[in-house]
Amino acid sequence: MRDTARADRDYADTLDAIAVNAIPDNPVASVWPRLSADDGLIVLDGHRLVPPLPARAEILALPHSGHPGTQKALWNASQMVFWPGLRNKIIQRVAACAACQSVRPSLPVEPEIVTTANHPMQKLGAHMFTFAGHEFVLFVDWILGYTLIKR
Repeated sequence: MRDTARADRDYADTLDAIAVNAIPDNPVASVWPRLSADDGLIVLDGHRLVPPLPARAEILALPHSGHPGTQKALWNASQMVFWPGLRNKIIQRVAACAACQSVRPSLPVEPEIVTTANHPMQKLGAHMFTFAGHEFVLFVDWILGYTLIKR
């Protein structure tokens, strides 16, 4: 990783800027006060690695290992690494992963209500409501649409 960091000119420039506390003109400027250098690598908050660009694709696989789903992969990454755009990369990776999608919890399909009625007043809908301090029941015939209200 350190060899990759040394070979990445933008990464090396950011390391130099950290050494002299000069805010660089690049995406990590938004978290500048939280960055430090540790043995040739950039670290956020003292424990999250900010990897050089060429190493990010390989590192992106780590929080996703085991196919934990989006939220767990985001949490895993937040404990290990940081770079601008990491959140979106993880969301895209999980969304594109067939294994994650196959075990993803989904909303249950609402059952279709099939109603058959052959003649009027065979099937009714009912609704209870209060109006002007009085309680009412509304009945609707499903075939004719006839309504009846009783107090």
